[in-house]
Amino acid sequence: MAEEITEQTDEEIIAIAEPIVQNMLESSYALDYERFTRDISEHYKKAVPEDKFHEETTKLIGSDGQCVARKLLGVLRKGEAALVVWSAKYDKTEDDTLIQLMITREGERYLVIWGLWS
Repeated sequence: MAEEITEQTDEEIIAIAEPIVQNMLESSYALDYERFTRDISEHYKKAVPEDKFHEETTKLIGSDGQCVARKLLGVLRKGEAALVVWSAKYDKTEDDTLIQLMITREGERYLVIWGLWS
């Protein structure tokens, strides 16, 4: 059985989070909602329905472009979840972007329960 995410080291949490964030970025560029939601909780999926995903993603890609680099800023623990935070650079803007994913264990899987690109 998988451990609670907060019982793991920062390195173990990062190893869980990195492929999830990479998939979310890649599937966003492809406007692939099914792939984008592969690693998110049902509750979060309801908060980001397919039409909202397409609208927000199209807007983000149009204004900021694609992520060309990201740097891990840290891991925070809150309750039974871990917040993983990156600073990101996109190809259409000089502005820094903050990527945040809140991840927890649901059953045997680690899933995003909240995310923010700002």
